[in-house]
Order: sequence, then C-alpha cells, then structure tokens
Amino acid sequence: MLHLSINKQIMFRYLLLAAFYVTAVSSQAQIEINASDFPGERDTVRYSNALDFTIDYSATGEDYFWNFSDLNPDSQTLINHLSVDDADNLTQAYFGPFVMPAYRATYYLPATAIPFEDLGQFVSIPIENFYRFYRKTSSELNVIGLSLSSGGYGLGSRSDTIETAYQFPMQFGQQFNSRGYTAIDMSIAVPAQIKQYRQRESEVDGYGELMTPYGTFDVLRVHNRIHELDSVYFEVSGFGQWFALPVPVRNEYQWWTNGQKGAVLEVITNEIAGQEQVTEVRYRDNYRADLVASVEEGKVEALQIYPNPVADKLFVKGADSESHLTIYTASGQVLLEESYTTQGVNLSDWESGVYYVKITTGDHIVIKSFVKE
Repeated sequence: MLHLSINKQIMFRYLLLAAFYVTAVSSQAQIEINASDFPGERDTVRYSNALDFTIDYSATGEDYFWNFSDLNPDSQTLINHLSVDDADNLTQAYFGPFVMPAYRATYYLPATAIPFEDLGQFVSIPIENFYRFYRKTSSELNVIGLSLSSGGYGLGSRSDTIETAYQFPMQFGQQFNSRGYTAIDMSIAVPAQIKQYRQRESEVDGYGELMTPYGTFDVLRVHNRIHELDSVYFEVSGFGQWFALPVPVRNEYQWWTNGQKGAVLEVITNEIAGQEQVTEVRYRDNYRADLVASVEEGKVEALQIYPNPVADKLFVKGADSESHLTIYTASGQVLLEESYTTQGVNLSDWESGVYYVKITTGDHIVIKSFVKE
C-alpha cells in the first residue's frame, strides 16, 4: 500500500509538471504586440515581394502553424516612414510638433490605394503624390489626415473623424471597428474637393508560429477589412457635381511578431464581385543582392497604372519606351509580354476579371493589380 501511494504521488507530480509545461508553451505562443513593435519616424522596413496569388491566406486559429517557407521572392521594397520634421512648411503646419496633440504625426507614408490617376478626368492639373499621416501612442495607431501635391501646390487636411488603425496591446481575440473621414479643399489650385471615408473592421483571429524564408516567429494574425469611399467634387462654369472614385474593399492579412517594426508577412486582397483576389504578398526580409529587381525608395509611387478598373486601354504613369510589361491572370498564367508605348495596352477584347501587371523599367520591377470591366 505504501509503494502504491508513493507511485501515485510521483504520477501526480508528473501530471502537474506536464500541465505546467503545456501551459507555459501555450502562454509563450500567445504573444502580445505593443506600440514598440510598430515603426516610428525614419524607420525603414524591407520586404521581399512574392508573385504567389494562390496563397492560402484564410487558414488561421489558436496555436496555429503557418508554413510559407516556399515563397519565391520576385523583388524587394523598402518602406521609409517619413518624418514630418523633414517635410515642407505647410505639412508641418498641419501635422508638425507644434499643433494640437491629436494631429502631431509620428510619420507619414504614400497613400497608394487612392486612385488619384482617375482624378485626371476631373482635375486639369496632375496629382503627383498622396500621403497618409499616422500618429502612434502607447495605446493606438491613428490615421490623422491626408496631403497631396498638385501642380506645384501642397495641400493637406486633418481628418474630421480620426481612424484607429490598431489598438495596443494587440492580443488574440481582440476585435474593434473604426472609421475615418477626411476632406481636402483644392480650390487654391482648381475648383475641386476630395472626400475620403474609410470604415475599418479589425480582428486578431489567430496566434501561433509562422515560417517564411526570412525565419520562424511566434506571431499574432490580424485581419483588417477596409471599405473606402472616395469622391471628387468638380465645378465647371459655376456648376458642380460629386463623382465617386472606384476603390475596391481591401483586406489586409498580417502576421505580427515582437521587435520587427513591421508585419513579418502581409497578404493583401481586393474584393471583386464578392470574391477576394490576392493583389500583394510580401514578407519581412534582409537586403538581397540577388534580387536585381529591387525597388528603390519612391519608385513604387512613381509607377502607377490607370484607369482602374479599365474598359479599353491600360496606361502606366512613369513608364517609358524601355519599360517592359508582363500581364498575368490571377492564377499566374502569362497572357501578354511587350514593351510599353504611350499608346497604352489595348484590353478591349479581354474577359472581365482581376489581372496583374509586372512593370520592368531598368533594374526595377513593380507589380500592380487591376480590374478589367
């Protein structure tokens, strides 16, 4: 009886140790993401871009293992989180260190999702750049305003309704909704206005381990669904009208870990006719000299496709006679390869759907998605 009792005590201790070990492992997997894990001003984050539009981005859950180690990079992108201290006086007047705290930007980035090429049919002067301004605190990352440059003028506007992009700390199971509203008055240059309304739904829907060519990480998986409504008001001979700009619903699937200053993997999809189509896959990476198609800072913003959606001809702003285009289906099938001309690419006979164009100019490659109506 004594021997049996001792064995029971040993077994009980073993079970306690095993339970403690499982709890410790599970607890370690459920990491927490804080503001310090996000970038600040002048931080640069390098990504390798993968041409993989069939990636399974939907699978997620508790204590999940994502294996994307076979991603094949095609080019690299360097994201520079621009400091307002280095911006023009007008930008600093809107978002600099001496304005009210809610609008003191931590950094700003190009707002590439805005279809500013489509503004050309309404506005007689070119829209060169759009920027989105962010403020990071210990509890939130907020979108606080927009700016654009047009015909030599710099125009900015603070958001009337400030959008919350992330809440800190980020933990598994977290959900929140947010919205933002910004209007830009362009009357200093042309009789026009731009309005942007964004509705964001966010959920931390998974945790576990992620493997990419860059490494293996304990991560949280975040899904952001962003519904953006952009419109432009244009006035001719005293009569004006609002026009909607085509912006598809955007989904951002992100895997975050500690200390990387950026998501270690990001898959972007657009919702077209009720279906999600992958438009971008990128993962955190080191500089790779073998990727001769690396994209210099600012080159992504210089190359833009328009109109999008396209009915007849597709044009590429920033491309020249030495630029080469390759157009793919959503499954990666090559449909067209040719040098770019100012006449654009005639797609009038193509079937409706989502396509991808790889633009090669010099040593640089940029991949864009577009919709054929």
